[in-house]
Amino acid sequence: MHNHLIRKIAAVASCVALFAAGGLERASNAAPLPVETFFQKAKYGGAVLSPTGKFLAVIVTSNGRHNVGVLDLDVSTTKVDLVTDFDSADVIRLVWQNDDRMVAVVGDLQEGTGEPPRISGIVAFSRDGKDVRPFNRSFARPLGVSLVRAIPQTNEVIVAAFERTVRSRDLYRFDTVTGHKTLLTYESPGNAGKWVLDYDSIPRAVVTYDLDHDTSAWYVRKSATDPWQKVEEAPLGRLRSDPIAFSPDGTVIYVASRRNSDLLAVYEYGIESGKWKGPIAEHPDRDLDPVFVISVRQRKLFGFLYQSDRPSQVWFDAEWERMQKSVDAALPNTVNVLQHSGQRWIIVSYSDRNPGEVSLLDGKTMKLQRLFSYVPWINPAEAVETKWVRYRARDGLTIPAMLTLPNGAKGSRVPLVVDIHGGPYVGATAWRFQRDPQFFASRGYATIQPQFRGT
Repeated sequence: MHNHLIRKIAAVASCVALFAAGGLERASNAAPLPVETFFQKAKYGGAVLSPTGKFLAVIVTSNGRHNVGVLDLDVSTTKVDLVTDFDSADVIRLVWQNDDRMVAVVGDLQEGTGEPPRISGIVAFSRDGKDVRPFNRSFARPLGVSLVRAIPQTNEVIVAAFERTVRSRDLYRFDTVTGHKTLLTYESPGNAGKWVLDYDSIPRAVVTYDLDHDTSAWYVRKSATDPWQKVEEAPLGRLRSDPIAFSPDGTVIYVASRRNSDLLAVYEYGIESGKWKGPIAEHPDRDLDPVFVISVRQRKLFGFLYQSDRPSQVWFDAEWERMQKSVDAALPNTVNVLQHSGQRWIIVSYSDRNPGEVSLLDGKTMKLQRLFSYVPWINPAEAVETKWVRYRARDGLTIPAMLTLPNGAKGSRVPLVVDIHGGPYVGATAWRFQRDPQFFASRGYATIQPQFRGT
């Protein structure tokens, strides 16, 4: 593994020579932007539409931390009411339970460069910030608790927790008002590392592992009372398939698998028949590890999101496909991520030059209104382009990489910063606004980020 990594770094060195030969001249004589422009906390983030579409929750920087704010879209599209007042933790993720209550995953984002967020807990609260319920009061090992799903239009969520044992993850139905919890996974075919729920929030697929016997496997079952059926077994960490999501009728499970290739593709597995179908979706030169967009309340599977050179989507639902085409035509220079409830659509738009903007679309009138920018002090017109390039290493392997050139570098030689993203078990960097390359570009440096094949 180390030799393979060294060969790739050596190959990148030839790119450094291409850009750096002839001296380390800056591409522009303009004064570089202040460091704070790139590295201060975003003003907003994580916009999430409530189940009825009446409210929009956003992450807001306050007290030097990420807190929660709410817009009442029936009243105003500019007034954000601050809901939380954290001064020692950051909100990392927001989930609505119903229009009156939400759940936040919190942690510490005061990390060094490259470190993941340190998740410290989960807390539920009402839309006005009251009736706060930290989950750690109800679980013996609170740092091992993770949010799986909110039960639509209730005060309950499903969480995963290492409660009965540190070796196996159980699922609990948890009331965020009363603190009452109910075990959903009393019987498991082994030590559970991952569970997959159907549209009735029943655990019907599980990935297990056995450290003592160096094995891993995954199972499905037809219902909550049927026996588990083993689908695949392999040495620990060598499973070629990973269950992702059920079909709305519960008869099919969608699986990311390397059945016919060294790249992940999406397959269907028939639970009654035990037969595979597909691949139903695949990518020619990278893993296809999709995020399915579903509505448990409506019992619908709308499509899935996936990473290509640019983040992309496939819609099975005609309304979502039509709306995506309309939004992309109106906002052609950004990736546009849709949320929908009632007649309201929320559009989060971003690109390599734009850290993110939030717009409100009226599905009836098709009027598009820009609400706010995540980082309003960044002017996308002054940012620089990040583009994909591909080059061949000495061993013949073609390596994709993202290249960011400073303004004024066209046709000139400039110094190059090589950013290796971390290895084959670390997800490749997605095409988006990145602070480090933009910071270096403002100071006349190019940045290249090689990506390992398959990630």
